[in-house]
Amino acid sequence: MKKPIISISLVVWNGRQYLPQCLESIANQDLQDFELLILDNGSADGTRDFLERLGPEKYHIRTIEYLPKNIGFAAGHNSLFRQARGEFVLCLNQDVELEKNYLSEIVAFMKKNPRTGSAAGILWRSENGEKIIDPSTAFRVDSAGLKIFRNRRIAEIGVAEERPKEVFGVSAAAAVYRMTALKDVAEKENGRECFFDEIFFSYKEDVDLAWRLRHRGWQSFILPVSGSHIRSAKAEGDSQIKAIFGRAKKSALANFHSQKNHLFVLVKNDFFANAVIDIIHILWYELRKFIYVILFEWRTIPAYFIFIGKLPKMLIKRRKIMERTIAKAPEIRIWFVK
Repeated sequence: MKKPIISISLVVWNGRQYLPQCLESIANQDLQDFELLILDNGSADGTRDFLERLGPEKYHIRTIEYLPKNIGFAAGHNSLFRQARGEFVLCLNQDVELEKNYLSEIVAFMKKNPRTGSAAGILWRSENGEKIIDPSTAFRVDSAGLKIFRNRRIAEIGVAEERPKEVFGVSAAAAVYRMTALKDVAEKENGRECFFDEIFFSYKEDVDLAWRLRHRGWQSFILPVSGSHIRSAKAEGDSQIKAIFGRAKKSALANFHSQKNHLFVLVKNDFFANAVIDIIHILWYELRKFIYVILFEWRTIPAYFIFIGKLPKMLIKRRKIMERTIAKAPEIRIWFVK
């Protein structure tokens, strides 16, 4: 059987209301040389019934897995990535709708640029379920790549570009990865390749992967093709204070995983020399976050204890990453913005 040029990895969890639009946007791609791999993470909203009625030919479905419980974003996509046959793999969120040229434009770019390990289009926010795709309204951009500040806070870039632009990394909401790049940076767990770190469960696993790709010399690009969130998405903004108090709008579970995983990312990936240079920025940001958690966000406190408990394992992962890195501290440092 001929292998497709790209595999689409779709992990769903209670996404029945989003799946019709998401799947139609997949079926309508002008590049039809793809396979669709779906994993249902223990949904309880009718998602399984909906998926079982799908026509596999229309959506190029190769496999659908149904799990009894939610194993997380990272483990779910890892399972599908290991089954993928494509030269590239699209990691797709269930609440994203793609423009019809999304796959064709990104695949063509990555074929011409062999050191591009990941690429994505511009993700736009929605208002009342309606797509907003207007380059003149930059504030409506949900993600045009990931940027990293000197205090190591990660934020979504909120400005759309008209040309391909290299970025530190891309959001896994609609990211295309080169399979050889994924295998190059994969971590080994119990004899299996893990592309996303499964200890993260959910949140920031794409940030960790972006770091690891940089360590191995792979580039990441944002292209002027579009996807949009079917549900309304909100940005944190660049202000540190807004970012901290913006946590109040997120679920307790999101804040819990986000905080522990943020610390995991730093321990695993940051060069010691760069951390020393920016130590005041890093500590000041973390102190303000910690004070906020103590005062207003008690349910995040266990994240610090889990971080401490997993620290030995993260240090082992760090050693392996640093042994294989071909990047130099200054090459990573150029991506830190004030």
